[in-house]
Amino acid sequence: MPLRIHRASIDDIPVIQYMAHIVWPVTFAGIFSQQEIDYMLEREYSTMSLKRQIEEKRHVYLLGKSTITEKYIAYAAYELAFKQMDEVAKLHKIYVLPDYQGRGIGKNLLQSIERMLRFKGVKRLTLNVHQQNKAVVFYERMGFDLVKTVQKTLKNGLSLDDYVYEKAIFKV
Repeated sequence: MPLRIHRASIDDIPVIQYMAHIVWPVTFAGIFSQQEIDYMLEREYSTMSLKRQIEEKRHVYLLGKSTITEKYIAYAAYELAFKQMDEVAKLHKIYVLPDYQGRGIGKNLLQSIERMLRFKGVKRLTLNVHQQNKAVVFYERMGFDLVKTVQKTLKNGLSLDDYVYEKAIFKV
C-alpha cells in the first residue's frame, strides 16, 4: 500500500494519540491487563508526555498516511544520538493500525527511517520490544539481531520484559 510519510509536529499529537488508542489494546491484549494498557497509554501518549518527548527528548515522530484512503495508518518515533552516541539511534515506536498490518507498511516506514538515519551518518539502530510482542518476528525479518534481554519495573509495579535488538544500518 502506498504510504506518504511526514514528520509530526506538536499539532499532530491528537493523531498520534488516536492511533495509539486503537493499536495498543490490540497489540498488547494477552500481554498486559486493560488497566496496565491504560497506564502505559497515559504514560507514553498523554499530551504532556508527547510534548516532552518531542520538545525535550527530541524524539522524531513520523506519521504514515495512505495515499489511497488519505487516512493516517501508522506512526513511529526515533531518537538520534541515543545515550549521547552520535552513531547510534533508537527506534522507540513503530505501530501500524490493525486493519493495515501485513501489507508492508511497517517495512516501508522502517526502511524510510533507516534511509534518513544513514543520511545523518548513523551506523546502528537499536530498539526494545516486549518479549511476547509478535513484532519480534518482524524485527528479525528486517535484519535486527538480538543483543540482550532486559527487565524494567515501572512505578506502578508493571514489569517490562524486553528484548534489545540492534541493526547495522551504515556500512563504512
